[in-house]
Formats: sequence, structure tokens, C-alpha cells
Amino acid sequence: MLKETVLAKLEQSGVPIPTKPKKPTTELFDVLADLSDVPDSMLGDIHAKFAAWYCYANYLLLRANLDKMGNESNYTAHFNQALLNVDPDSVKNVTERKAIAATKTKSVNDKLQEAVASCLALETVVENLEIAMKTISREISRRQFVYSAAHNLSM
Repeated sequence: MLKETVLAKLEQSGVPIPTKPKKPTTELFDVLADLSDVPDSMLGDIHAKFAAWYCYANYLLLRANLDKMGNESNYTAHFNQALLNVDPDSVKNVTERKAIAATKTKSVNDKLQEAVASCLALETVVENLEIAMKTISREISRRQFVYSAAHNLSM
């Protein structure tokens, strides 16, 4: 329910939803190895492509986090119900009762773990794209500084 609410508000806000960029990222990351070989005219284009992937990855991360939150709620509800269904007189202690409930909710927990793994993977992608954008941005700034120094321009 939360996922649908958030996505509906996002659509109502008029904010454009990022779409998947057409250029594969593998070629883009190869450029980062040595930015000094990249002509000035291409550097801004490369930065824009990374920014497009960054926005798209952040959108995917938003959706993944919403899925994870839904799976967390679902797991909690199933686990608590399974815990209530375990007869307290049939177990020795609370730990054993929780173990039985966990066994009964394994498939729901597996879905939760998949959602968590997806979020972690996307967080890594977003962080790498952000680092790449900052690297390119620093190179653009460095070139602007060198140009202005060579031409005695104040920044």
C-alpha cells in the first residue's frame, strides 16, 4: 500500500520519472580510467550520461526500497501470526517458539532477503555512479582552472 501511495504521489507531482538511458555503462566506466585523453567537448556529454544513469539508478533504488519495506511489513505480520499459532505449552522457551515461527515463515523471509540484497546492490551502483560523476566534475573544474590561469581570467 505504501509503494502505491508513494508512486501515485510521484506521478501526481509532475516530476518526470527517469527512463533507462540507451548507452551501456560499461563503455562509460572505461572512459574514467584516463580522463586526460577525453576532449573537452566530450567531457560534458559523458558527465550528462552518468547523470542520466545516476537518476535512473536512484529511481530503481526508490522502488526497491519500497518493495523492501513492503516485504518487511509482510514478514513481520506473518512471523507474528506464526508466533501466535505456536502453542506455548508445546515448547520449552521463547527461543524455541521463535525458531518454529521462523521455520513457518521461511518463504516470506526469503522474499525479504531478496529485497534487501536488491537494495544493497542498487545502493552500490548509485554510489559508484555518484563517484564517477564527481570524478568527471573535478576534471571539468580542473580544466576550467587551467584555462582561466593560462588566460589570466579570474574565477
